[in-house]
Amino acid sequence: MFFIAYNYGMIVGALLFVVGLIMGSFLNVVIYRLPRGENIVHPPSHCPNCGHRLVALDLVPVLSYVFLGGKCRYCGANISLRYPLVELLTGFLLAATVFAKDVGYIPYATFALFSIPIAFIDIDTMTIPEVLVYPLIALLALYRVLNHQWAFVSSALFLFVIHYLVHHFVPHGFGLGDAVYSLAVGLMVRWPLTLVWFILTYALGTLIGVALIVRKRAGRKSPIPFAPIMFVGTLLALTAGKPILDWYLGLFF
Repeated sequence: MFFIAYNYGMIVGALLFVVGLIMGSFLNVVIYRLPRGENIVHPPSHCPNCGHRLVALDLVPVLSYVFLGGKCRYCGANISLRYPLVELLTGFLLAATVFAKDVGYIPYATFALFSIPIAFIDIDTMTIPEVLVYPLIALLALYRVLNHQWAFVSSALFLFVIHYLVHHFVPHGFGLGDAVYSLAVGLMVRWPLTLVWFILTYALGTLIGVALIVRKRAGRKSPIPFAPIMFVGTLLALTAGKPILDWYLGLFF
């Protein structure tokens, strides 16, 4: 029975990985076009350098990048490595949905698919697009309320209040977009994993901030995109949060 369940999970995971690669290709379009105010559906995919319309062979996730040597088939311009990385990231995270029983398969997949473009757009523009973050929160909140999962709702409100207060009262604190995005995080990480999320996220943010300062790519008061850090912190809390919490509590009990 275990063997059958294991193989079933592997097959579903593999299918989700392929679907994730395809969706990752679309997310690349969203990441590129949305901040520029462009339509994410029309015109069809084209080279941003020469404008040539891309054919099907140019749009195979990951493989097209490899076979083309990371260059446009028509003008020879370099293709950003981000494109296959986003596709692979989406594929892996969507495949990981098979392990997301505790947090919910639908919420996990929804959070991942919305958070990937939110994170990369924040890296590029230091803004979190409302057109993505508000639907994400609405979908997650609707799922939690319909399933009477109030622990997630209370966690979301708790994180939002903290980050909003920091945004409002602390100079060079969080942007309002970060506070809003924390609602989505809380709808994924309930108490007591919220504490683990805080530790992992802020430790990661500190390390990244120090690294940027050392490399002279940011100053002590320079803002950094925090949505990607919150996103990674959430993934870490969901995957390793319980073992970390159990280890910590084991030191005292």
